[in-house]
Amino acid sequence: MAFVRALKRVTKERQAVHEETTCLSSIFVDEEGRRYIQLDTYGSKSRKMPDKVSQAVQFDEKSAGQLKQLIEEAFPKLK
Repeated sequence: MAFVRALKRVTKERQAVHEETTCLSSIFVDEEGRRYIQLDTYGSKSRKMPDKVSQAVQFDEKSAGQLKQLIEEAFPKLK
């Protein structure tokens, strides 16, 4: 599991589209009243355990805002 405190933009030399998988999302509030978004990705069909959570990523309001800006930059029609 990973809590994303901040996003940092980089340029990679090689990029490729990964194999398709399932991603479940949830919203929760901690004991202090802070809200989070959690994304859980599952192993792809070709993995040994395809139904097991592969990665869980959490965003708070600040990092979710950074993600929103990145999404709007990548997909301007979503603004």
